[in-house]
Order: sequence, then structure tokens, then C-alpha cells
Amino acid sequence: MPTGKSPRALLNRRVLMFVLIIAAGLYLSSFVHASHAIITMNGKLTKSFTSIIPEASKTVSEAELEPTDTKLTEIQIQVKTRVVTSELSVEKYDSNPADAATDAPGVVYRYMSVSFTKIDDSNVQSAKIKFKIEKSWIEQNSVDASSAALYRYSGGVWNKLQTVKTGEDGLHAYYEAATPGFSYFAISAEKAATPATIAPGQAATSTVPGAPAPSAAWPTQPQGWWAWIAAAMVLITAATVLALKPKPPATKRRRRGRR
Repeated sequence: MPTGKSPRALLNRRVLMFVLIIAAGLYLSSFVHASHAIITMNGKLTKSFTSIIPEASKTVSEAELEPTDTKLTEIQIQVKTRVVTSELSVEKYDSNPADAATDAPGVVYRYMSVSFTKIDDSNVQSAKIKFKIEKSWIEQNSVDASSAALYRYSGGVWNKLQTVKTGEDGLHAYYEAATPGFSYFAISAEKAATPATIAPGQAATSTVPGAPAPSAAWPTQPQGWWAWIAAAMVLITAATVLALKPKPPATKRRRRGRR
């Protein structure tokens, strides 16, 4: 009798091997896009990405960024073409970075650097950086919370990025900015407008929106045609007084007759 395996058994074996190969490929592919983070002693975050593909954006969470004290809450990036073995670095600076020629505008809350190796600006499809600012810092520095923005150092200047306020809680105000690439960054805000001071003895004036502006003061002394009007009024008043003044009664002269 033949000892070879039947065609059905061979088919089942081949199907099983195919399934195992597919499963192994899926298992290995999970490692292709894996990443790991390392926090150094000085608070610098280093996170490695084995692969970054255009179909899936990469996100760094607030929990990973918290030890850096940059006040960043999230970093998102989407690339145009696949990048292999890229490394993200996030580091806080206590002052303006030495490579930056000037300080960032306004009152600076944080300086930091955010960079990806092997990812040029031309390969960035989209990127967002989210951050938060302590409300106590806003009050202590008398800044306008609505003016807070993220600045990126590029081309030798600090460029203000499009920044929107996304919310707030009891301790922080939260913001989000879109960036065309990565470099040095600064979180900054402008000083709040101070109310105008009133000099001693100067009357305070208030304006109502939409109300007409107050008219100029009348001249204290008549000038020009005002003088003619004033003179005419004086003459009219004098004539009226004379016309209304009562006349004394007429006295009859007694005639003497001839004797």
C-alpha cells in the first residue's frame, strides 16, 4: 500500500504554514513601528522610533513629556515619506539657547528644544505641539493669557506660530500650535494692558461704546460775531426796559383870569 500523504493532507499542511507565516509577519511588523523612551538625569527626553510611516502619525504623550518640565503636553508628527530609526529629543533651557542670536519676544515662560533625527522640514506633513501655562505665572507676570503663543527659532529669527487656546482649569491654561518643523521653541506672552492713570485734580471721563464724543467747550470770551450778538441783545434789552417804564401823570396848568 502507498505510504505517501494524501493530497488533502498536503494541502492542509501548506495552508497551516501559510497562516503561520502571515502570523509571524504581523508579529514582527509590530516591532517595526515600536519605540521606547529614556529620560536622562538632566530631564532630557530621548525617544527612539524604529519606523515612522505616512499612514500613521506619531504622538508623544504628556506622561512622557512631564519629566522634562517644558510644560509640553503633547507632540504630534506626520511625515510625507517613511523614516527609519528616528530619534526624538526634548530638552528644557533655563535661558535663551546659545545658538539663538536674540531672545524671544514678550515675557518668556519656557525655552526648549524639540528635534527629530532624519526628519527635515520638507518631510513634515503636519506637526502640532500642545502646552500649558500655569495661571499663577500669568498673574505674577501681569501678562495677557490670550496673547500666549509658541515661537520657533528658524532662519535666525523667532517666528510666532499659529497658536490657539484650547481650554483651562483651576491651575493651567492650555494651548495648541501648528509648526512646520522642529528646532528651538519658546512659550511667551505679552504684557497685559494697564489702565490709564489720572493726574491729581484731573476729572475722570468715561466713554460709552457708540456714544458721540463730547463737544468742545464754549469759548469763555465772545469773539467775532458773538460780540455783535451780545451787543445787539444789550440794546434790545435797554430799549425794552425804557418802553415799559411808566410815565409820570400830566399836571394841568391853572390859568389866571384878568381882573
